[in-house]
Amino acid sequence: MMTLALGVEESLSWKTIVGILSMINTLFENDVVPSSKYKLFKSLKLSEDILVYHVYCRDCHHYFGAQHKLNKNGLQCPICDNSEKPPDISYFLTFDISLQLKSILEDPKVQEIFLANLQDKENNEINV
Repeated sequence: MMTLALGVEESLSWKTIVGILSMINTLFENDVVPSSKYKLFKSLKLSEDILVYHVYCRDCHHYFGAQHKLNKNGLQCPICDNSEKPPDISYFLTFDISLQLKSILEDPKVQEIFLANLQDKENNEINV
């Protein structure tokens, strides 16, 4: 998760993030973290649907809008005419919290824990 945070903070490409994950595994001489974007999303129970890139111009801060994928051809700002190509495109990421919560709450282990906590709470209220 820290690697994802670093990637977002520094506007790193997925190739760079995966490279960092591979380097961590090499340092530990073991697969201690997922070594691909697919494995990372699977282990965190994420999908690309929850990621939204908010793209803006580095020079004038013009907001290009929300995108589900970054434009690999680059962007040209209609305000200041600045042209940026990946990986220099400026953006920040947001995650769709409703999809994350849905994914978490559909997990049978999480449901089991919630039910156990509710039953414990009900039992404690009855005994009081």
